[in-house]
Amino acid sequence: MNNNANLASEFFYIGLEKFKLNLLSEAESYFKKSLELLPDRLSTITNYSAVLIKMGNLDMAKSVIDNAIK
Repeated sequence: MNNNANLASEFFYIGLEKFKLNLLSEAESYFKKSLELLPDRLSTITNYSAVLIKMGNLDMAKSVIDNAIK
């Protein structure tokens, strides 16, 4: 794995932990950082969308999902 992929994975797993603790704003931030490095990682897109939905940001979640399936 290259350095960006490693860093993206770290951000992803931190995001997952924050999500489990219901620290949604922090989880969103880590998932976004991960996606900046690996924008096509479906597990990150899925969890990022789930955080957005849980935060009530349905339009943004739909946009993220729509962009992923294009």
